[in-house]
Amino acid sequence: MATIFKHKVVANTVTFNDSSVLPAGAQVWGLDIMDGWKDTGDPEESIVELGSYRDGSSSASFYPIRSKYVTVGGYVLAASEAEAEALADVLARDAFPRNQSLVLTRYEAVPKFANARRSGPVELDWSAVQTGFRWTTVLVLEDPFRYSTEVLSGSAGVAATSTVGHTFPVTFPMTFGASVSGTGNGTSVNNKGTAYSSNFTATLNGVLNKGAWRLANDTTGKSIGFNVALATTDQFVLDFKNQIALLNGSPVSLDYTGTFWQLAPGSNSIRLYAEYDANASVTITGYSAWE
Repeated sequence: MATIFKHKVVANTVTFNDSSVLPAGAQVWGLDIMDGWKDTGDPEESIVELGSYRDGSSSASFYPIRSKYVTVGGYVLAASEAEAEALADVLARDAFPRNQSLVLTRYEAVPKFANARRSGPVELDWSAVQTGFRWTTVLVLEDPFRYSTEVLSGSAGVAATSTVGHTFPVTFPMTFGASVSGTGNGTSVNNKGTAYSSNFTATLNGVLNKGAWRLANDTTGKSIGFNVALATTDQFVLDFKNQIALLNGSPVSLDYTGTFWQLAPGSNSIRLYAEYDANASVTITGYSAWE
């Protein structure tokens, strides 16, 4: 039974439901089943019984959503049986290759994509005609969210409200100062979806002093900082989805304070708190997320 309405779909490198982009030998090349695409994955409840003469239980503040499965299916018609068999190979080899990550994009009202892997065979039904067949397969979305194809972004300089630190030993009298230049700098990043999104990166440029900066989402109250200094020629990339940091392209293993935070649904106020430098900046690039 059809579950989508002729939306163009791209699986890996193969396009469906677009008569202007047909694989060689195909007369009809469609995808009309995407069961589970709009379903929310099951949350992983984390609950601990209180015990010790107390009733009830205590739950974690965050319930992660499990991976989910999407069944996709469609139909193929060719001019000959040999061409139909070759098109079956296109499905298994190019559209839904086994043991490879692929991107599944559906061009619905708000086009969205998801990262997937094939978790079953590409099953074929040749019972209708000799030169065509229906097909189905199952995909697992380890990351259960769907992401907008529209890139969200924002850039800002240093917000400059971080107090300047001191090295030891110190001399007296001690003077503690705070930068005022740039106060108020920040950027607003709008997650248009329904889920908290970790699918974004933050690119920082120096000068940033060692251990004296943090990148904050003031909307959620979360922040992260690394004990690393950046010169004007340095670039520091935080990958929030994979929770890794790269300094000039090389992994950084330094301890960090805070947490790799997320973009809440709606507007997010992002600020780079540090000792002010006119060359320092942050750029956020990522995607809105839907459950």
